[in-house]
Amino acid sequence: MDNIKPTSVRLDPEVNRALEALSVYTHRSKSYLIKEAVSFYLSERADLEIALEKYRDPATEYVDWKDVKNEIRDSD
Repeated sequence: MDNIKPTSVRLDPEVNRALEALSVYTHRSKSYLIKEAVSFYLSERADLEIALEKYRDPATEYVDWKDVKNEIRDSD
C-alpha cells in the first residue's frame, strides 16, 4: 500500500448521498467505491480509445450488421 497516493474529490450533494447509501448497503468504504469506479471508468475509456483508433483507421474492415444477422439465422 506504500504506492497508493491519496487524492480528494468534490461531489455534488446528490452524488454524495448516493455514495453514502451504497457504502452502507455494500459495507464498503466510500474510498473503496470511488477507487473501484475510477478503475472501471479508466478501463472502459481505454477500450473506447482502442475502438476509436480502429474506427478511424481507413484499413479497418467492417462487417455489415445485416450479414451478421443472416449468418446467425442461417446457422440455426
